[in-house]
Amino acid sequence: PTATVSANPTAVNSGGSSNISWSSINASLCNIYNGSLLFGSGTSGGPSSSGSLYSDTIFSATCYGQNEKSNQFVTSSVTVPVFDYSLTNSGNISVTRGYSGTNTLTLTKNSGNTQSVSLSASGLPSGASVSFSPTSCNPNCSPTLTISTSGTTPAGTYPIAITGSPISRTTTFNLIVNQQTLSVSLTVDKTSGTAPLNNVNLDATIGGNALGTINYYFYCNWTGSGSADKVFLNIDNTSKSFKCDYTTGGTKTARVRVERGSAPSAEATQAVTVSWPTLALSCSVSPSATTVGNNVTWT
Repeated sequence: PTATVSANPTAVNSGGSSNISWSSINASLCNIYNGSLLFGSGTSGGPSSSGSLYSDTIFSATCYGQNEKSNQFVTSSVTVPVFDYSLTNSGNISVTRGYSGTNTLTLTKNSGNTQSVSLSASGLPSGASVSFSPTSCNPNCSPTLTISTSGTTPAGTYPIAITGSPISRTTTFNLIVNQQTLSVSLTVDKTSGTAPLNNVNLDATIGGNALGTINYYFYCNWTGSGSADKVFLNIDNTSKSFKCDYTTGGTKTARVRVERGSAPSAEATQAVTVSWPTLALSCSVSPSATTVGNNVTWT
């Protein structure tokens, strides 16, 4: 005997179906199998729907013939490949809160007819959002994932899962959100002098990666408590100055404190030594010599 099995279409998308047909010559019986499961019987048949297919599937026909000497059989098969792909990523994303980071996804077709794959993400922390460019693609392809955080996104490490649809292929990586940083330096143009020491310039310059406008608080002589001598709010410039006057002697502590975004506030101090002025005293008497009973003048 001879046997033939065919599939139409010869490849399907995940969840799709194919029509299976078979025929034989000089056969008295044919059994058709879907893998190891009986699919049909008869010396010919089809087209018959395979039903939904989610992996590569082999359909085979075993046909039997009989002559005078022995039973004979022949097997014919056809494989219906189903669309499948793998999904990987380029690694963890580490960002400062308020900033964004990217990851390159790679979709590689393994089998079947290519079809469009859409992507989604889960596990994002509050205040974070995700975008894909492009939003869907046909493997083989390498879309870019971008995660954007806000100033309110909590610092920490978050497992992120990216899922492709159809077939729900998944890849994972960690999103590491770091705290914003803020620093400030303070320069004083007169660190010593004699009272009154006026127009002492306090220059503050900030650093770090914090975002947003800046609040500056200047103190001419910080003693551990008390209100600032000058406050500048919602400033865009990363440097600011203020002048102080010192009318009394002693060691003064010039201080600046700054606030920006979600970063912890920063401060810097600088000592200013103010000396009391030196007093000179002289006296004289006129006349410098006299007799008892006369008047003298002291100056």
